[in-house]
Amino acid sequence: MALALAPAERTVIVDALGHFDGERYLLGAYVVMDHYVHLVVLPLGDHTLSAMLHRSEPFAAHALQGMNSRDGAVWQHGSHSRVIRDEDALFAMWAYILDKPTRRSYEDGLYVWAGVSELRL
Repeated sequence: MALALAPAERTVIVDALGHFDGERYLLGAYVVMDHYVHLVVLPLGDHTLSAMLHRSEPFAAHALQGMNSRDGAVWQHGSHSRVIRDEDALFAMWAYILDKPTRRSYEDGLYVWAGVSELRL
C-alpha cells in the first residue's frame, strides 16, 4: 500500500483539483483521504474522464514526490468510475463523499480536504 498522504500533500491535491475546474471539467464534490480521492466531476467539451486522470495523476505524483522525497508510485493502478444519471444519485454521492471523513474518525468537523459545489445534471 502507498504511504498515507500528509496534510500538506492533501492540500496540494485539492489545489490541483481546482486548477482546471470550469475549464476542462466542473468539480462537483471531492474528498482527499489518507490513501485515496473521491470526486464528482462533469467533463466539459471534448475532455474525457480518462484523459483528465491520465494528465493529472502524474502531475500530482511529481509534486508529492518532490515535497517529501517519496519514492515509487503515489497512486494505485486503476480507478473506479460511475455514471450519475439523476439528481437523487448526485445528492447521494455528495452525501457519501462529505460523510467520508466522519466515517474515518475525523469527527472534529475541521476536515478541510473535502468540498462540494453547485453542480446540476
